[in-house]
Amino acid sequence: MNLRMDAARHILGRTISDPYGATVGKIVGISTDVKSRVTSIEVELGSGQFLNCSPSQVVVDEKGVKLLDEWKVEAESLRTEFNLAVKRMNALSELHKQGDIQPEIYEDFRRNHDINLKELEARREALTKKLCSVSARLDEQVRELEIFLATNKMQLASGEIDPQAYKIAVDSIEGGLNRTFSAKRDVEKMSTDIASLKDSRLGDRPQQMPVGREVTQPTTPETSRLLPLSFADRRPI
Repeated sequence: MNLRMDAARHILGRTISDPYGATVGKIVGISTDVKSRVTSIEVELGSGQFLNCSPSQVVVDEKGVKLLDEWKVEAESLRTEFNLAVKRMNALSELHKQGDIQPEIYEDFRRNHDINLKELEARREALTKKLCSVSARLDEQVRELEIFLATNKMQLASGEIDPQAYKIAVDSIEGGLNRTFSAKRDVEKMSTDIASLKDSRLGDRPQQMPVGREVTQPTTPETSRLLPLSFADRRPI
């Protein structure tokens, strides 16, 4: 995301919220590089502390300015990169099958894309663990809020708190629960999407035959031991 200062300056001083409607704080600083591209955004939190975030986490729409969680930005980026890498691998396979690309160039491209897919797969595994951690934290938050909700109901029934204070507290807790459940659903959906990404490798690696020779005889048990295994017959790496 190459956000420039001339496009971002209007958000300085504005309130920023999370995707579920809760106010996070106020934008108090925008850092740029020598080409006036935004490199980071400083947010003053409601607690008086400060948060430095990537410009890719900040989204401006008709409802205002939103701050996305890092895991959500990372997951969207990984999904886009992974799908593009697989499409390129499949396109490379088709070009090779049609004879539109030289074998040595094909092998070079294939090796590079294999390396890229392995790196993406490692990122996918790391992100899966992170999403599990986020999900567990949200579960803990739900339980904590539900305990306080039950406590407030008990204290209201016993006359320890007045109805007005109870209503204020319960409204806040229920709002927090709704936001947490929404975040939980987002994490679960993203976890499913990330798990569905498949490392689709090319399966058309050609058998290297001597030029000018054509295999016409049927394969026998004896000759099959001399032929290289096809990619589909090999054990997955």
